[in-house]
Order: sequence, then C-alpha cells, then structure tokens
Amino acid sequence: MFSRWGRAAENRFGGTIDKLATYRDERSPEMDSVVTAPSARQSMLLSGTTLTLIGVLLTGFIADIVLVSPLRYAREQIVQTEEIRFLLANGEAPVAQMNADGDLLPLGTPVAMLQIPALNLNAVIDEGTTSRVLLSAPGHRRDTPLPGQTGVSVIYGRQSLYGGPFGGLASLHAGNTIRVTTAQGVALYSITGIRTGDAATATEGPVVAPITTASATPSATSSATPEAKPTATETPVAKPTPSASAIPAPTQSSSPAATPAPDGTETTAPVAPTALGRLTLVSTTGVPFFPDRIIRVDADLVTTANPAPLPVIYPASLTAAERLLGTDDSGWLPLLLLLELGLVAVALAAFGIRRWGRLQTWVVAVPVLLAIGIALAETVVILMPNLY
Repeated sequence: MFSRWGRAAENRFGGTIDKLATYRDERSPEMDSVVTAPSARQSMLLSGTTLTLIGVLLTGFIADIVLVSPLRYAREQIVQTEEIRFLLANGEAPVAQMNADGDLLPLGTPVAMLQIPALNLNAVIDEGTTSRVLLSAPGHRRDTPLPGQTGVSVIYGRQSLYGGPFGGLASLHAGNTIRVTTAQGVALYSITGIRTGDAATATEGPVVAPITTASATPSATSSATPEAKPTATETPVAKPTPSASAIPAPTQSSSPAATPAPDGTETTAPVAPTALGRLTLVSTTGVPFFPDRIIRVDADLVTTANPAPLPVIYPASLTAAERLLGTDDSGWLPLLLLLELGLVAVALAAFGIRRWGRLQTWVVAVPVLLAIGIALAETVVILMPNLY
C-alpha cells in the first residue's frame, strides 16, 4: 500500500515539474530579451548613457559656480538693498548685537551698506560670517562692533564664489576711502595698509589689529593727561565699550589738530577719530576658486566715532562656522539627499531611454538633472571655507 502511495506522489511531483519546464517555451521572445544578459553593444550603450547623464548633472554644478551663483548674488543684493533702505528710513536698522526685543540679530539680517569707490563696489552687509550668510552678501563678525562705532569692526567677504564682492581687495592701496552707512549715520574710513598671510596658518589676527597711526598720536597728546596716552593703542574689539569709556571726549578734543572738520571730510588731521575706530575687510587672494592667502585691508575711521553698545557676543561665543575659513556643517544632510536624488534620477533616465524612448527621456531628464546639479553646487559651497 505504501509503495502504491509513493508511486502516486512521484507521478504528481513529476507532472508538476514537467509543467513548470514548459513555461519557458510558452514565454514570448520579448521576455527572453529581458531575462537574458545584455550583449556587449547593449552594455556599452548603457554605460555611455549613464556617463552622459552624470555629465549633465556635473554641467549643472559648474553652471551654478560660474553663471548662476553671480546672478543669485545680484538678486539677493537688490532685495536686501531695498530692505536696508526701508529700515534706515524708518529708524529700524540695528545698532547693536540685539534687536529692539532683546533677541540676538538673526544671521543674515542686513545691518549696513558698504561702498568702496576704488572698486566700484556697493554691497549690503549682513549679520554673521557663515558660508550660508556669505552667499548673499559680505558678513559682519558678530563679536565686533558695527562699522562707525568705537573699536575694530571686521567684515568678511568671498573672493570668487557667489559674486566675489571682495575679489579686488588686493588692488586697493593706502589713501583709498571706504564709506559705510548704518542707522547711526555715515562713517568714512581711510585705508592705511594691506596685510596678507598664508591661509594654512591663518589666525584671528584682524580682531586685535594694531592702530597704524599710533606713532602720530604722541605729538598730539604729549601734553595730555597720563590717562590719554594708552588711548591710541587700546582698541580692544571683544570689549569695545570699556575702551570707549576710557577715552573721554573732552581730552580728545582738547587739541585743535585732533578736531575733525564739521563736514566730516578727511582734509583735517583726524587724530582722535582714527584712534577710536577701525574697519578691517577680510578675504582670500590668489587664483580664483583656489586661493592660498588671507588678505586684510585696514582702514581708520575719519569721521566721529559713534558709541558702541555693551557687547553680548564675544570671540569665544562664535561658532566654528563663523570663524576665519570656517565651514558650515549644516550642508551635509542636504548634500547627501541631493546625491541620492541625483543617482535615482540618473537610474530612472537610463531605464527610460530603453523603455520609453531616447528623445522623450532626454527632454524630461536634462532639466531635472541640471536643477539637481545647481542645488548640489550650493550645498558644496556651503561646506567650503566661508571666504572662497
């Protein structure tokens, strides 16, 4: 009996195997072309198509660096110029590290307007020096006073990427003027010197830059009180208010030679205003997109210095992204997501060329890949040093 059941099960199992074996013979030739391995010609076409699609993606990346980013910078400058003019006209522009509500100014807030006639440069200055902020405008280091106030104000700007507003700093020379407009009025600076240094060993030197006109100060203050002597050399930026309080106005105006002209021009000897305020522009220099040196342009204040409010942010309070040659780590997640999106778009385009049609796929895929490449370039720039 058991042998009979065994033969019956074997017959059923064998019949099932035979039926499955016939399925391959019933398939259409199109199914065989999908299942079988591609030929050498098909593999070459697939590889070439994939590389071409990746090339389109990289073309969008390069187009953003060379063409799109300057246009985006110019657009942001137009928008922010209207914004800062509105704030200045209504007396709402910031004059301190905090706003009227007692909160720190958000990164990217317009705080001043910068003009350098020698470079034909007109730019809005934003609060903050991260790579993301410098995509739109030169940035004001938050641990320094605003331009026109007592102390050393520091402005960062890119050399090449996104408009490269500070790309021409190396062509400036002593005597050129810088004009900055803030809520406290117009501040006029006179350039006193240019310093360069190796980017590999760059430090935060510009914050404590010495006053170059200190040698001329003893002649104007030799008869002053002992308290007035350290005035010319004491301009700490991290704590500008104490330095301002240590320089009484009557002492500085006791000498006629130290009194600026009423119209604020630089025709008179500006000893007192120069000792009170300084502006340092910081960027990189060298081959565009591949700089190798840090450049700092020092300018002394010619007009009367405005008082600086009590500081809230000190150098130790700055994040790594706001420091010299800092990078913004917030760009890593968008970069990974965009890379994944780009790979998916390339794979879908390669599949569409085989199944949908070459012309139809290229018409749809090229704009998508270019857009992904442009967005990818922005995230890469954010991860690069902030002065490039």
